[in-house]
Amino acid sequence: MAYISGPALMARLLEYQETHPLPGLNIHESRERFVEKLVHSELKLRALSMRKFNGSANPHKKDFHPLKAIVDLFEKGQRDEAVWLAFLTTHFGGPDARKTVGFFYGKFGNGRWDWATVRKNPDEIRLWMTSHPKKVKRLRFSNHRKYETNNPNNPVGTAAVIYSFREWVNRNGRGLPYEALRSVAKSSKSPERGFDRTFLKLDITRFGRTAKFDFLCLLGNLKILDVSPPHCYLAEATGPKSGAVLMVTGKKSGRVTPEFEATVQELQNHLGVPVEVMEDALCGWQKRPKSVPKFAEKGYITTTCG
Repeated sequence: MAYISGPALMARLLEYQETHPLPGLNIHESRERFVEKLVHSELKLRALSMRKFNGSANPHKKDFHPLKAIVDLFEKGQRDEAVWLAFLTTHFGGPDARKTVGFFYGKFGNGRWDWATVRKNPDEIRLWMTSHPKKVKRLRFSNHRKYETNNPNNPVGTAAVIYSFREWVNRNGRGLPYEALRSVAKSSKSPERGFDRTFLKLDITRFGRTAKFDFLCLLGNLKILDVSPPHCYLAEATGPKSGAVLMVTGKKSGRVTPEFEATVQELQNHLGVPVEVMEDALCGWQKRPKSVPKFAEKGYITTTCG
């Protein structure tokens, strides 16, 4: 992806504002902070797209990095396993939860929950979690997945989410995660349409707008699926939605209208940045530096790259 410098982004932003009022960016300090967020997100997305990660692909190692493992698996032809690990990583909240991802995927240090096992014995994970209550308590969700639960008997807990994913894969890909996603996306005429079609068709327990957006963006950025987000999906968002409302109206809250979505998309195209960068920047920009709550929602890039 081409890198656009801060001064160039600022010039494009000012040019856009000459004909399109953006009350939330009327003050120079706000514009500067927004451009800083764009540059920061842009650099991180560029690094992510290079698919080079430090650490180990072995979930039993202390320096386990799930993104490295996903890429290694895919490069070795284990495409279903790569998608399955990407799903687990998204479920627990991205690389921020790498210890939990490794601990769970590595079966608490005693094997591995590979896709073949999960596919064959769908209820085994729930039974396994039930029999290891103390270890289950060590599993932690990161930031924007903070409302999830690992209670194995909860109908929306991790075991239920995995069961739901397995059922979706069975319906759409004969039990093969990569085939399921590819079959939904490939019938579209572009990566953007493929993303949108898959986003709309993903029906998995507790996988709402943020999880679906992060999951599909991750698969696209790691070059596992040929998909790319066509827009920010603001209507069901929280942080990015607040950023869009603040930017377009100058107010801290409000309803996202189709006009808002169109304005954000038009600005994104004028700036020349990817959708992921715009989504992440909106989410980060709307937070005041000295008043960001500990569990404030992060955009996709910040969640994925830290």
